[in-house]
Amino acid sequence: MFNLRPDLVFEESIHKVPTYLLSFKMSFPPHSPCFILLTTLLSSLQLSDAYPLHNKQETLITDPTEPKAVTCDPVSTYTTEGFLANTLPDYRREIHDHALFYMRGTSRTARDLAEQSDGEYITIWEVWPCWLYDDRRKESNRLRCIHGNDDKRTMFYENMSRAFARMARKSATIMHAFADYETVPQDGIWARVELPALQEATDVNQVRLPNVPC
Repeated sequence: MFNLRPDLVFEESIHKVPTYLLSFKMSFPPHSPCFILLTTLLSSLQLSDAYPLHNKQETLITDPTEPKAVTCDPVSTYTTEGFLANTLPDYRREIHDHALFYMRGTSRTARDLAEQSDGEYITIWEVWPCWLYDDRRKESNRLRCIHGNDDKRTMFYENMSRAFARMARKSATIMHAFADYETVPQDGIWARVELPALQEATDVNQVRLPNVPC
């Protein structure tokens, strides 16, 4: 079972701020391969209003993947709190200044950037055990029913994304493709889940440009 140990205690009070998506015109060629990063400035937040993220965790969940058929887990098992309580050992902490978020079409680029950055950037793909990213439909995968259903899959990744956003502190980075520079997508997980979580549950007050050469 997904070991839900709510070791992470969050304060009731949160400091909500309005969403500001500020676009800055930049002189890039129309078909530039560069990925333009949206600079999102959040109103000043008091440090005391951010959810504290405690590091104390104990036994990590074990990898349940076996070569035999297993019963599907219900999506209700995988809550935001459950994800926060079951990170890999290296991520049983807040992520200060290094969280890298991304929008549609930039997943692989963001992951490559993080892998080559020597810790400067951390994406959602590094934080949890490998089996939690397994979307194969094989009978030995307890997540197969979640990934075989669009609504359940969306809920699963929204909860994971919200957990990742809650871990961020100080500043973070957001990547989006040049094609979306003029009109930032509002229907993706960043706009619907991650940005609100940063505003409501962390002390992040700036989402900056990454150091990506054009």
